[in-house]
Amino acid sequence: MVKIYEMNPSVRPREKAELLGLASLSDRELLALFIRTGTAQKSSLELADEVLNQCGSIRKLHELSHSNLLDIKGIKSAKAIEILALCEISKRIVEPNLDDRIVLDNPQSLMNWLNLEIGYDVQEHFMVVFLNNQNAYLGSEKIFKGTLNQSLVHPRDIMRLAIQRNATRLILVHNHPGQTMYASDADKEITKLLVSIGAMMDIVILDHYIVSHGRYISMREKNTDIFKCEIKE
Repeated sequence: MVKIYEMNPSVRPREKAELLGLASLSDRELLALFIRTGTAQKSSLELADEVLNQCGSIRKLHELSHSNLLDIKGIKSAKAIEILALCEISKRIVEPNLDDRIVLDNPQSLMNWLNLEIGYDVQEHFMVVFLNNQNAYLGSEKIFKGTLNQSLVHPRDIMRLAIQRNATRLILVHNHPGQTMYASDADKEITKLLVSIGAMMDIVILDHYIVSHGRYISMREKNTDIFKCEIKE
């Protein structure tokens, strides 16, 4: 094992960043800066390699749990928390950009944030984004974890939260951990139900997005008929 201090200064992550800028660093070098110190057997770069091998790429770092990181020899609880804190910081950097802004003016930023929030999770989450009449962001809420069905997604809970936030428009979001990028029958049924109930309460369901591992689909685009709700007297 070559220790960091034994490396040529020009290729040590910290010195390389000072000389050439952070953008010059590879994913493993950036992660090594957060890991900071290695062990008697492994350098911080080698630990970074093991973390990246565990998740597949830096973009999938959010998939790792505290216990996943502890499975890597040389990563203790404190270091695992620091790595997870990096993931949380990246989420929070994205989310504030939505505050008091017209969410739909920048759909790609919205999708990036939603993927950071739930797109890489190993469990299915259902989330609601609350908007006003101008499509400005009022907040968001993760409603539940688990398989999507009508027995778990309670429309009254969603509408109650919308009323509490004075929201008149909602964006529904859930993730597919298995990375299947199409709406299931259960996805369609719960969306149709929420669109129908929302229409009775003058609350518009703008879309229902499915997100997974950096990708997304719009149910409004793929399943247009679900959103053509007519309230029968």
